[in-house]
Amino acid sequence: MIRRQRRNLLLLFIPLVLFGILSCAPGDETPEPAAEPEAVSVETQDAQKDDIVRELSFSARVEAEDRLDLGAEATGEVETIAVDEGDSVDKGDPLVTLHSEALQIQAREARSGLESARAQLEDSEAALESARRETERLRPLYEAGAISEQEWDQAKDELAAAERAAKSTAPAAVQTAQAVVDAAEEQLDAATLTAPIEGEVAWVDVSVGDQVSTGTHLVSIVDTDTMKIQGLLSERQRARVDQGMPARVTIDAHSDAAVPVSIHHIASTPAPSASGYPITLHFDDRPDQVRAGMTADVTVEIERAEKVVRVPAEALIDADTDPAVFVVEDGKAKRRAVEVGLTDGTWAEIQAGVKPEDAVVTTGQTYLTDGAEVDVIERNDAS
Repeated sequence: MIRRQRRNLLLLFIPLVLFGILSCAPGDETPEPAAEPEAVSVETQDAQKDDIVRELSFSARVEAEDRLDLGAEATGEVETIAVDEGDSVDKGDPLVTLHSEALQIQAREARSGLESARAQLEDSEAALESARRETERLRPLYEAGAISEQEWDQAKDELAAAERAAKSTAPAAVQTAQAVVDAAEEQLDAATLTAPIEGEVAWVDVSVGDQVSTGTHLVSIVDTDTMKIQGLLSERQRARVDQGMPARVTIDAHSDAAVPVSIHHIASTPAPSASGYPITLHFDDRPDQVRAGMTADVTVEIERAEKVVRVPAEALIDADTDPAVFVVEDGKAKRRAVEVGLTDGTWAEIQAGVKPEDAVVTTGQTYLTDGAEVDVIERNDAS
């Protein structure tokens, strides 16, 4: 009896235990509230009021407006070279001298011949004077019949011969001798090449000991006061560049020295031997270190907008269709439609839609929607 009661109690207790275990098993829990969207990290740049300049650039070369290529004026061996490339010279300075010993001998002989001719002229003039006196002495004797006709004729013939020698033959000999001297001295002078202008030696094309003939190129001199910058414009550039536009040049050898230049001439047709339109510019004030032949980069200002509201060009979204920017206000991104004016690749002029000091999103804008929460991790203010 007692044993049966215990078994009944056990059977009653087991379901209660199982119910308790099952009631403690994991089941459906109460849903937690949905997490708020995370803020988008962005960088901003304050809109600012400043200038925007659109420019274009092209390569060019410094050239001399006036260059003289000097050749040998005589034939011979190069004896001395008085200059190096880059030297400054004054008009008349010696540049190259040819071996001139033979020319010096020739000039001395010519001068000696001239001295002889002049002496002969003096003798002829003295003989003429003597013949005149003799004729005047014999004239009254002939008229008085004291001398023969033959003696008188001889005196007149001697006077005529003296006149021919003194007035024609001897002077002609002097002229001929002088011409020989002039030619000899000219050849001697030609042995020394001198600078015809003040300038700078651009090239020296010979060495001491070289044999040269008349016309062989020896030295080139450039007029440093008339340096120019020569370049070529593409067809697109030619359509945008005009005389009077501000320009500056940077010489590759002196990259830290950008100097102002003026557009002097732009060709209306392409150069026959080059694919471009020649353009010539002049230095407003040429730096002393600039030399002919140096390469350069020219920048021309083709358009300028002054004191306008500008933002980084990278801030624009849908720039070609519906231009807009995102501006941060109270921790949220606000999409603003804008009117875009001049752009230079770095900055964009905003004619409407943004005011100075608005915090315009420059990084992260592609992930934004209007009203999105933002976390500004870097702000570049207008200062």
